Amino acid sequence: MRNIATLILASGLVACGADWNGSYVGTLSTTGTCSDGSEVTPSKSSVNLTLRDDGDTVTWEPDCGATAIADIDGDVANLRQYSCPAETNNGTTAAITVNGGTLTLNDNSLRMDLDGEISLSGAVTGTCDLTIQGTLSRLED
Repeated sequence: MRNIATLILASGLVACGADWNGSYVGTLSTTGTCSDGSEVTPSKSSVNLTLRDDGDTVTWEPDCGATAIADIDGDVANLRQYSCPAETNNGTTAAITVNGGTLTLNDNSLRMDLDGEISLSGAVTGTCDLTIQGTLSRLED
């Protein structure tokens, strides 16, 4: 009987995991270093994400047309690598890849710490490693 009670209690604890579903808004900051030794000009971008909790993963659609997937482990989700379609402007093609990172959910606050890179080819060549960080707030339903 004690084993059944423990199993029921454990099942209830699993069901009480973080709820990742919702829309989040805020600002992400980007910094980095390039292969020629130069620094990426620090920038800030306004972000509006809608996260879907699929049970073991949380997903969203970044503005570039890719699908981002992160594996949930409680209140932390580990981002899988994804790439945005390359874009060409003034003879230079830029391809952005997000290599990974973490999302940390704390009530209605979402901390994003991501690592990425941009590869340039054509008129300008090189690579830059990127650090993308910020905290977003969950919007009320």
